[in-house]
Amino acid sequence: MGFFALYLTVSVLFALRQAPRLRHYLDGTLVFGLPIVAFGMQVELMRPYQYGAAWSALGLGGLYLVLARLLWGRHQETLRTLVEAFLALGVVFATLAIPLALDGR
Repeated sequence: MGFFALYLTVSVLFALRQAPRLRHYLDGTLVFGLPIVAFGMQVELMRPYQYGAAWSALGLGGLYLVLARLLWGRHQETLRTLVEAFLALGVVFATLAIPLALDGR
């Protein structure tokens, strides 16, 4: 959890630092690679628990949606690309919680 928070903070700070010089710039590896790798590890940790992966996906989706809202409120135009990326990740992980919670039948 600590490494996830650290790299998430790095991606936001990187976008904040680059925003005045380069418009619409973000590091795609940090923004999109981090949740994919972190969620894969989280699913393995939650395997013994019923609905563990679904709750993890819902929590991660909620986190990204809240971050998108906070960043949009403070830095509307400078971090628009990052906000849109976080919004997309939030919707994807919140939607992913549904098939993870339901049975395959």
